[in-house]
Amino acid sequence: MKQDGGTPEKVLTTSVIRLPAMSPDGQWLIAWVPLANEESGSAVQAYHLADGKAVRLCDFCWAKWSGDGKYFYLYFDILTRANAKRRGRSYVFAVRPGAELPAIPPGGIKSEADLAKLGATVQPASKADDVAPGPSPAIYAFTQRTIQRNLYRVPLL
Repeated sequence: MKQDGGTPEKVLTTSVIRLPAMSPDGQWLIAWVPLANEESGSAVQAYHLADGKAVRLCDFCWAKWSGDGKYFYLYFDILTRANAKRRGRSYVFAVRPGAELPAIPPGGIKSEADLAKLGATVQPASKADDVAPGPSPAIYAFTQRTIQRNLYRVPLL
């Protein structure tokens, strides 16, 4: 919707599965979108709202900016699903001044080797289920889920 409350406009022409993040300056929108003719079926992409430019980030990740836009975070928590033995990791990129996104390879990030080439560092809270970035990679909040069960099933009368 426009600032004056006028006629609403479509931001994206594509269907959206989920909108996980918006850049601090409001110029970029990250969306998980379905992709036809792709093996993965969907991808996480960043869209520049001024010109509609799309940058594919990855197939299965979440992405966020720090509040000041100096850091960009990619979370591969999807690896924690389906009883996987290996948990997903969180990666941090320092964003160059004047840029909104790190230099992402064409086709997006496919492996940890791609992340290493880009100079990403592993965030300390890599084993957390969800991370909320703070003003620096060393300051963050996270959720960690645990399950507690009654080992001794005591029948109630």
